[in-house]
Amino acid sequence: MQLYLTDQIKNFPKHLEVLKKQPVMEFDKCKLKEKSSIISIHTVKQFQDLDTGFLFDYQIFPGKIMICLAQCTFEKRTMKVGDIIVQQVFIPPFKPFSQKLVFGV
Repeated sequence: MQLYLTDQIKNFPKHLEVLKKQPVMEFDKCKLKEKSSIISIHTVKQFQDLDTGFLFDYQIFPGKIMICLAQCTFEKRTMKVGDIIVQQVFIPPFKPFSQKLVFGV
């Protein structure tokens, strides 16, 4: 994680290249709590016909809170296991006068 006072969106490709070379943080999978839930989607379309692209493009947070660049988006392909996402979080959520936390997931 890096802390900046200026918006880093123009530097996302550079941050992505640096993060791709970093090792993944080690963690104990036994300590992870997993919760599953089911939500019914009532539609006349089949699931495979629904537009779920926004989920896999990782465009799920309002831009005043967080902006990101997914590796798959940068490389113009679909998401795959192991992809990196550069995230910039605004603390407080007001871009001009916030601290910008940049990290990879």
